[in-house]
Amino acid sequence: MSNIYLKPNIGGGIKTASLKSTEDSKTATLPLPKKVVIPFTHHIGAPSTPAVSKGDHVFVGTKIASSTSFISADTHSSVSGIVSDIIELHWLDGSLRPSAIIEADGEQKPDPNITPPEMSTREDFLSAVQSSGLIGLGGAGFPTHVKLAKTKQPVDTLVINAAECEPYITSDYRTIMEETDDVIEGIETVLRYAGIKKAVIGIEKNKPKAIELLNKKLNGSPEIKVVPLKTIYPQGAEKVLIGRVTGRAVPSGGLPADAGTIVLNVTTVSFLSKFLKTGFPLVEKRITVDGSAIAKPGNYLLPLGYCVGELAQSLGGYIQDPDRILLGGPMMGIALSSEDFPILKTTNAVLYLTKSEVSTIPNNNCIRCGRCAYGCPVCLSPVEIDTAYENGEIDELKILSVKNCIECGCCSYNCPAGRPLTQIMKLAKALLAKVGENK
Repeated sequence: MSNIYLKPNIGGGIKTASLKSTEDSKTATLPLPKKVVIPFTHHIGAPSTPAVSKGDHVFVGTKIASSTSFISADTHSSVSGIVSDIIELHWLDGSLRPSAIIEADGEQKPDPNITPPEMSTREDFLSAVQSSGLIGLGGAGFPTHVKLAKTKQPVDTLVINAAECEPYITSDYRTIMEETDDVIEGIETVLRYAGIKKAVIGIEKNKPKAIELLNKKLNGSPEIKVVPLKTIYPQGAEKVLIGRVTGRAVPSGGLPADAGTIVLNVTTVSFLSKFLKTGFPLVEKRITVDGSAIAKPGNYLLPLGYCVGELAQSLGGYIQDPDRILLGGPMMGIALSSEDFPILKTTNAVLYLTKSEVSTIPNNNCIRCGRCAYGCPVCLSPVEIDTAYENGEIDELKILSVKNCIECGCCSYNCPAGRPLTQIMKLAKALLAKVGENK
């Protein structure tokens, strides 16, 4: 398969329940946690180097880890207080990541060295973005300054991802409703400094108030257009979104720039606008908290490093024992093994789900129904990839283009036999990468 391409609306993607009961919940704050646990590295790329030691005093916004290469990002303290320990945190993939435990002093004093950045060139802009610690806030955590750097391919379209297609999650929606001016100013700033001609905001039609508000604020702007999209998952997947709003295809193994685009999350551009006015780095995140197990669902602005167990207690505790705690949504989120895991830069939701909200189907043999292939938004054949992986057929995995999988979960969701297809796709991709490394 030479290109990612998109199917007609009759196939590709899935219809899920919306479950967005928090969409009208305005963003609230909570009492400061007693401590935060902040990994030095939140992003894809080279790990950051610790810039603090046990016993150091930090302010809000103090740099606690420095980027080590171009594809890397700084990390900053979200509270003022004392670094009480440096630990190895068990990460979502089972690895260990160095992290700082910071005991909050409750004063929240900002770092006195924070000032708004001075910019006159694209290089100044990129340097400022890098110093902010900003990474992709809606997905994998790719450093934003890398996305905005000059590419060999001409880029003429900035795509703003406001789809927010996963069930439950409404944090991006609240960003649009509460920070509309910052969203638009952030887009305009990126267009100006990156030299991009136009921007399109891709947003699903199940958010009519946000669509109306954006159009009202834009007032017929010739540079920025709102593109309402069919409500279907995974409309917000990067390559899917590019296809929907531009009609272009990202080549197999390629990047959005290969289709003349850059994709940024709507919360990312809102943060950029605020950072350029204040100089305050990324130290907090708006997230959706939901699920039948939690007493007070809603949208909350939290300091990075707030642990999900203490978060639950701050929200009145559990009204039922949670069967699963998910970091993220039900399609692409990760089930946590411990309540001690913290809120990250990439976290957009924490779901405390009861047993009745968690569907489990026994893993049975494939019945060859083809629903996994029909639902795949990038036109792969998970049933064939499953077989090739189980048989260790490396060449067949390459032919079947498993590396194009976006790990959206549609195949697993559609499978009546309960096959763990998404996990198999991940394992197959890892196998190909391992084979490539050993060549």
